[in-house]
Amino acid sequence: MKIAMTGITGMVGSHLINKLHGKKSAEEDPKLGPANFDVRALIREGSVVEHLKPFEEVDYVIGGLEDKESLNKLVEGRDVVIHLAHFPGPVQTADQLVNVNVSGSFDLLEAARRAKVKQFIFISACNVFGQVLPTVNEERPLDETHPVQPGTLYGSIKSAIESFCFFFQKSRYFDVTIFRPVLVYGVRPEIQKSEWFNTVDFLATNYNVDVKGSTKYVSVDSVIQGIVNSLGNKDCAGKVYHLVDDHIHNMELAKMIAETIDSFGEVEGTMGENGVPMSNQAARDLGVTFRGRDGVLEYIKKIHELQMTYGGERKIENW
Repeated sequence: MKIAMTGITGMVGSHLINKLHGKKSAEEDPKLGPANFDVRALIREGSVVEHLKPFEEVDYVIGGLEDKESLNKLVEGRDVVIHLAHFPGPVQTADQLVNVNVSGSFDLLEAARRAKVKQFIFISACNVFGQVLPTVNEERPLDETHPVQPGTLYGSIKSAIESFCFFFQKSRYFDVTIFRPVLVYGVRPEIQKSEWFNTVDFLATNYNVDVKGSTKYVSVDSVIQGIVNSLGNKDCAGKVYHLVDDHIHNMELAKMIAETIDSFGEVEGTMGENGVPMSNQAARDLGVTFRGRDGVLEYIKKIHELQMTYGGERKIENW
């Protein structure tokens, strides 16, 4: 399968290429590995790429969402486009964020249409929901049929790109699949930027932490599993999948970290609000597994091990 990918230098992209081209993945599943996936990836000039050096088979195209010529090169002769990239904020202006992400994603869709790709996979976000209907509760959790009404610029950008995706699906140019993850945790290429790293770092050195709020979470492994399971899957055409594992109060999370790493630091703060109930049944039906608190606990141990051994040094071989 010939794949075009944006966002390979990010956390999800880094884990995805490791799954598609990693030796360990190929040993575990014969369907994975370089022999089965020909990947071409879009990267910006000057991007951090040290963690991608093991993947020599990847064909890199220098460019960006604002560069139509690079988008055309990216998708030429490809079967599938996986669109992970999001032009970053908040240092850019609002009009830059909209122009690059929305217009750039439309240009990518157009390039994919002209190249006659078969499938377009877009990684959106659950931020597309701003206003939640009062009918949503534990018995009727928020699912993929809930109307979208963003309350942030980021959510609005993702929602706009989703709308273009639905247009291309309706026009039968290619099959479109959309994933909406909540906060994704996993080891990032720059370890110190991994989710909850600072909390682990403070508690590991026996400092006190003051936390508040709460969050819904999903592991990067579940996100990757959803993407891989959708590749070439006609049953995913025109569908949206929520990728959400569970909800946790940051006080609970910090106490879990302190207990797991045997910290003398104290956890202080206030409990967050209970999250809006969300359904992940569609993703489960796709074959995505969610490990809940066990997955979080395993991740905490891994981050602590990396923090103690390597600090923030970037080393993909330590994943």
